[in-house]
Amino acid sequence: MKTLTIGQKIIGGFTVLLLLATLISGVSLLTITAARHAAHQMSADYIPATRIAMTLDDGLMAARLGSRTAALTGEKAHFETTAGALAQIEKSLAEGRQFSAQNPDAPGLKIGLEKFGAALIEYKRILEEFAEQSQSLFALREASNTAAGELGSSIEAIIARQLETFNRELKGDATDDALAERQTKLTLIYKIRGHVSAARVANFKAQALRNPVLIDEGLAQIEGLAKRLATLSTLLKVPADLEEIRDVQRASEAYRDSITSVQRELQKAEKYL
Repeated sequence: MKTLTIGQKIIGGFTVLLLLATLISGVSLLTITAARHAAHQMSADYIPATRIAMTLDDGLMAARLGSRTAALTGEKAHFETTAGALAQIEKSLAEGRQFSAQNPDAPGLKIGLEKFGAALIEYKRILEEFAEQSQSLFALREASNTAAGELGSSIEAIIARQLETFNRELKGDATDDALAERQTKLTLIYKIRGHVSAARVANFKAQALRNPVLIDEGLAQIEGLAKRLATLSTLLKVPADLEEIRDVQRASEAYRDSITSVQRELQKAEKYL
């Protein structure tokens, strides 16, 4: 080394550095190539599979939300939302099956997709049953609303007649006992109307919460109505008044039957919720 000139030493040093740089560059190139291959593999295999899985999950959540909302509201739009979510799920499932066929090295994916597909068929069957059952329930709800309206109208007719008689007695020479009896009748009628309102609230809550047990409170209110109606009948003597009482009785029985039907239908619907 002592015989080498300064120039030769410098050239030799640069040559070593060049060799080291070339070696490092080769290693870096191999590393970058491996990273690019891994990224490509991830992009080609894992990312599409993950995207399909996320799309399936999002669609399933949307379908569950739509069906649950439809169950609570009965609005057609929510059934349509559920149908749209199911269509998206089926599209993603088809993409997943195509991807699985192109990637035979992922047998677990194929098995998972087949299990999901079988579960989806059963889920759609249940939703179709639920939609049909919901239509029946909505029809019964409308029937109970009609019956409640007729019951309320019959009670308002009695109130109007009794108030008219009461005002006439006040202007006339009715005795205090007669006025007190009229007031007793009116008090009973207003309490009967209260029973109707409470029964309607119980019916509404039962349908809103999809809880058939809450209908029991409505039926109890109708029973209380019947007892007060029987008491009121003993105080009325005018044939027209008695006929109106019978109208209320018939209407209350019709409403009782209608909410009993709603309760039975809600019990059938419990398995869907």
